[in-house]
Amino acid sequence: RPPVIAAPAADVLQPVLAREELARHALHFRTGATFAREELIFVLTEEGELERTPAVEFAGECAVRGCLVDLFPHGLPGPVRLEFSGDTLESIRLFDPATQLSHANLTEITIPVLPRSRFFTATWSRDAITLFDHLPPGTRIALLEPTVIRERLDHHFEAVVDETSDPQPPVRPAAPLEEDD
Repeated sequence: RPPVIAAPAADVLQPVLAREELARHALHFRTGATFAREELIFVLTEEGELERTPAVEFAGECAVRGCLVDLFPHGLPGPVRLEFSGDTLESIRLFDPATQLSHANLTEITIPVLPRSRFFTATWSRDAITLFDHLPPGTRIALLEPTVIRERLDHHFEAVVDETSDPQPPVRPAAPLEEDD
């Protein structure tokens, strides 16, 4: 199923890290694998900047209760529950943060541990990419209020040119936006 993203135009045009850089900041979990659990908790809370809470309810949180490590890193659609027996990962489950009930079992998952603040890069460069570069082929993009988007994009591109001192913005829509009927 293709992703659904609702965001201001200026936000999706921010320069972001490339897939390769994101992959360097991810943890891959597989049931039956062994992890130093306490080190994992440190990585999640320090490097991933997840806030340790009694129960995971929102993105950016993690909770540790006995053999369970619940986490909801930015970049995942929902929280994940890791169940350990000592340092061995026994199960990986998706769960509902409202009820705390598991609803799907997984055998493996890759979890980003990059803080949201580091996903966005500070400046534009000729090889900078945007969120659009991370979308799978065939993703459909719906533009609501195209006139407003055009005005905001024009303003955004002017700001990018000012920031980079480059006469051409690094990204520009290929075709004019058309009004909805």
